[in-house]
Formats: sequence, C-alpha cells, structure tokens
Amino acid sequence: MSRRSCALLITCVLALLLQQGWNHLPVRGETRPALEAPPMGQHLTDIMHSLPPTDVELGSMVSLGYPTNGMRDVVFYNEALLPKIYIPIHQTNAALPTSSLEFKVSYLKQIDQMVPPFPKELRPEARWMVDPNDYLEPLVYDPKDQRWSKPNGHAAVGACK
Repeated sequence: MSRRSCALLITCVLALLLQQGWNHLPVRGETRPALEAPPMGQHLTDIMHSLPPTDVELGSMVSLGYPTNGMRDVVFYNEALLPKIYIPIHQTNAALPTSSLEFKVSYLKQIDQMVPPFPKELRPEARWMVDPNDYLEPLVYDPKDQRWSKPNGHAAVGACK
C-alpha cells in the first residue's frame, strides 16, 4: 500500500470516528522538545491540559531530538492529554521502517522512568503500529463501550453529550 493510500485510509477512519461523535482525537505532528524551550514547552502542555477529556491520541513518537530527549516529550504529551489509547504515528519518516519496535521499547522504558512517576492507572494503552503490516489492519472501537465514559467532573461537549 502506498503512503498516499495509507493517508487516505487514515483520513477515512478519522472521518468515521468523528461521525460517530468522537470529537476529541488530537493529532499532533513531530514531537517538539518540551524542556529545551521551557516557556514554549510549558505553554504547549498548558494548552493540552485545558482540552476536554481525550479518548484516542494519534501522535508522533519520532523526533529529530530523539538522541537527546528520548521519548520524554511523548510521555509529557500523554501526561497532559491523558488519552485512553495512544496510537504512535510518524514512526518511519526519519527512521528505518523496521525501527518501530525499537521505539516501542524506548517508549515503554521512558514511561517507567519519568520523574515524577506517571501513575500506571493514568497511562494510555499503547496501540503500536509496525509499518507496513499494521497500517493495513483496521483499529475498531465501539463508541458505546463503557471504557469511553467520561470521568466525573468533565462535561462532554459537542456530539459526545
């Protein structure tokens, strides 16, 4: 499957999710160093903290700053958004297609090494994608499943009311 076909497939999946009322699907591009520029990094995480509850986060996990930052910024964004599911994307744009599982190991180690610790009960389920096989498999979720209920104190907005 070509990259263009994959992009079209992802766009169709997102459209279907939005039609079903899932209006909290943050998609972010390449991760940015959250600590290297403290005012900007803090501003980004403040914005993420202000968003309504997030069900699924589609987010980059490869950064050109990976040798310095590791997966720290990815985990910062997980902590700020508190998604129920994290789907890492943009894995092979700056790395070999076979490197996905190497990044998975790095992510899982990083999430355990955060200071202060990222509580296990708040961590997202990481739905790792291995190029190209997993891009051809649909990710199917039932919007009526109890796991998508909103936490107390957080009002649903838009179609999720």
